[in-house]
Amino acid sequence: MNSNKFQIFVSSTYRDLSAVRRSVIETIQRLLHFPVGMEQFSSDDDEQWVIIQEMIQQTDYYICIVGHRYGSLCKDGRSFTEKEWDYAKELGIPIMTFVRNRDAKTAPDERETDPVLANKLNEFVAKVTADKMVDFWYEAADLNTKVVTALFKAFS
Repeated sequence: MNSNKFQIFVSSTYRDLSAVRRSVIETIQRLLHFPVGMEQFSSDDDEQWVIIQEMIQQTDYYICIVGHRYGSLCKDGRSFTEKEWDYAKELGIPIMTFVRNRDAKTAPDERETDPVLANKLNEFVAKVTADKMVDFWYEAADLNTKVVTALFKAFS
């Protein structure tokens, strides 16, 4: 058995996926690894993106969970999730992307209603599925199983 402990950055939108994030983070902890993400951000004088960059630079694996919202925008017009994904890719960090099935049942507040942001979300989904293997999920339990499987393969 591999005794290495890995830092795993968990990225997603928050408002619509907070319960899913919590579940994935708990799953990573049960695997005895170290999840990091927005939950570890603290009040600081540094700009938020600088803190995120430092955390991604120190991470071993990057997990991106994509739902049906685009998320909070950075100054450059990208969502933080997309910007984080781009940065992890730029650094060559192994990325595991999990996209919620586009026909999954969701609550109304879990779907993007702004047409501009919905278009940006569609473009982001197209980007993450274009040149990398991704896994699709419906519910949190389904996602957790897929995360465990992907991490097990990566660790092996």
